[in-house]
Amino acid sequence: MAAKYDTLSDPYVDQTTGIMRNSVGARTQPELDRIEAAFASVRAYELEKGPAIGRYDLDHLRSIHRSLFGDVYPWAGEIRSVVIEKGETRFAMPEHIEGAGAQLFRQLAREQNLRGLGADDFASRAGHYLGEINALHPFREGNGRAQRAFIGQLASDAGYSIAWDRVSRDDMTRASIDAYHSTPDRLAQLIRDNLTDRDHARAVELGRSLAGAGASVGYAELGQTYTGRVLGATERYVVQERADLPGELVLHNRYRVVGDLEAQRGQAVEIRYPQGDVALVMPAKAHDGPAKEKASPDKGSDFGRDFGR
Repeated sequence: MAAKYDTLSDPYVDQTTGIMRNSVGARTQPELDRIEAAFASVRAYELEKGPAIGRYDLDHLRSIHRSLFGDVYPWAGEIRSVVIEKGETRFAMPEHIEGAGAQLFRQLAREQNLRGLGADDFASRAGHYLGEINALHPFREGNGRAQRAFIGQLASDAGYSIAWDRVSRDDMTRASIDAYHSTPDRLAQLIRDNLTDRDHARAVELGRSLAGAGASVGYAELGQTYTGRVLGATERYVVQERADLPGELVLHNRYRVVGDLEAQRGQAVEIRYPQGDVALVMPAKAHDGPAKEKASPDKGSDFGRDFGR
């Protein structure tokens, strides 16, 4: 069997065993693979329960890699110093990783780390960044698991969870190759297909805990005005109890509501969508009568269209 690594030119490889230098005494590739998988699985679980602290930059990604593989590799979390390629894919040159990474993660920060996006938009942008991070391939080994943990934590902070365990290795490999040579659409679709909107569930639970377990929940509709008490807010949603339809709750995208929500919590307010998907919030008493566009029972479509998911 051909050696997995070039032992003569790769400083990460043990010249005697022909496998990666490691801290666990492994001397064969199958043994190293088993030990690495065992440690990384445990550390990945720990990261889900206690995420790595960081700013979603290259240092954050390095911290995640170090957490996953620090038990096995002494170089875990370090930027690789060798050129690596797989098939027709040549990843970023070592000397370009830090500069390209800084530029990439600055763009992510400008997008507010994807917080406030609906599911489709989140999946699209997360797929883009996953493809770009994969093209960087900052580490000698363990890039895929570190990338998924990074994007998974990004998703969690945005109110989502990604079931990576439902994505096969083959599907991920093909999608990653497509992202490198063409577009990240397949990566985005993999994410979307395995994405759960945890923040929506929290918003529903919050609303029903205050308005009653039988309360129905819908999404705000463009061009409408909603009057009622603000029950609270989650990462992405403002939960409002409708005054005109008792027992019905409406969810507003928190990132598209203009107004001091903290001051209005528990108060009756009017949330209006005069144009586009930006909502204006003001105390309900600021108006002498009902708004002309106020949602009413005969407008059943108010809850059918979701621009906040």
